[in-house]
Amino acid sequence: MTYKVDENFLWMTKHGKELDKYPGKWVAIDQGKLIAVADTLKELEQKTEVKNAEHPLYHFVPEEGDVLYIF
Repeated sequence: MTYKVDENFLWMTKHGKELDKYPGKWVAIDQGKLIAVADTLKELEQKTEVKNAEHPLYHFVPEEGDVLYIF
């Protein structure tokens, strides 16, 4: 099975600054478009736009001062 997530990552590289409007929120991107924003991942997954999406990319937007760990 092939997933078309490349356009979602491409959107994030080109429009990442737009995500600054959503600190502490979860966002969903599908087919190169921001489709939904929510306070929690569970809420995001329950949104109609996300349920109807082909291959959404979920991303948490950190708040200023958050420390991010990459393992």
